[in-house]
Amino acid sequence: MLRFKCPSCFQKIKIREEDAGRVGDCPKCRAPLEAPKVELPMPSVDGITDDFEPGDDVGEYKLEKLLGKGGFAQVWSAKKQDGPPVAIKIPHDTGAVRDLLNEGMQLRRLNHPNIVRTIDINLKALPPHIVIEFVDGVALSHLIKRNKSAGEFFPIAFVERIFLQLLDGVEHAHRQEPPVVHADLKPHNVLVADQIARIVDFGLGREEKRLERILSTSVHPKSKKRLLGTEAYMAPEQKKMEGTDERTDIFSLGMMLQEMLCNEVYCGHTLPGELNPLARPLDGVVRKATAAYPKMRHQTVAELREAFLAVLRPSEAAPEEPADSFEESPAPAGSRALWRDPTMLAAAAIVGGLVLAAVFAVL
Repeated sequence: MLRFKCPSCFQKIKIREEDAGRVGDCPKCRAPLEAPKVELPMPSVDGITDDFEPGDDVGEYKLEKLLGKGGFAQVWSAKKQDGPPVAIKIPHDTGAVRDLLNEGMQLRRLNHPNIVRTIDINLKALPPHIVIEFVDGVALSHLIKRNKSAGEFFPIAFVERIFLQLLDGVEHAHRQEPPVVHADLKPHNVLVADQIARIVDFGLGREEKRLERILSTSVHPKSKKRLLGTEAYMAPEQKKMEGTDERTDIFSLGMMLQEMLCNEVYCGHTLPGELNPLARPLDGVVRKATAAYPKMRHQTVAELREAFLAVLRPSEAAPEEPADSFEESPAPAGSRALWRDPTMLAAAAIVGGLVLAAVFAVL
């Protein structure tokens, strides 16, 4: 790690060695500066490692606790003086991060209670970083892992509550113009607090038409190809690096539903009901959402939600039967009321009988 100070505001800056000599902005005063190519003398600190650590300054924030690491970035909890806690995402591959500059600001449109909000995207700073809303929750992947260890399954009511919230958040992103596709939906990217689900890493998603310019949290920095997403949850067209759209996220949602129902990621022909009998009614929903070809899946999040609720709430989804379903065409106004009147039915029977008697008399 290289450590130096901004000559304008004396902000302490810490960057990785691969960023030596890079031109950027001071994260605090925004003054242009160039990172030194060698480490400058600074007061020694015990226990220094070759990575960021608690107490380091990143922009106007002070890092507090490492929350997690991924192939793309590490995430820290941080604070700005007496302000509320935030999460700071520091990407590993700072050269590729510049690809995000043109797309970054559109992410602020994603203002939804089931999406973790992006507060600031400061990718020209040294080090580049993204400030996101801090959510004191537990990753859905951790809850699934805990279930699996205990040999238990989520109650169907819990699955319904969480999955519907995920659908709401993803649908909000898809409704943007142009649509924002997450491209890396998985239980690890869902935080749950007080039974409220919040999707993270939409800040590193992509616009539908800009696949080649965006990174995902699962990208390995040493990989030659930039493969978006996490393979176990990726749609076939995404693995082939073909064109993707909203149906790519629908595939991932189907995989997540599978895992919430039976603690296993969909594999081959295995369906939730084979591992969890209570989940069998939802087998068809999972099968269609995870179809190999996009045209065979639910085409929109709204369609997936309708299919999901049709299984769990059939009384709400079933259409109301018409009162006179045997009628092929609407009867004249007032005729249905007449034929339901017992007096009119009796009178009709008497008239019919008299007509028949007259016919027989003539014969």
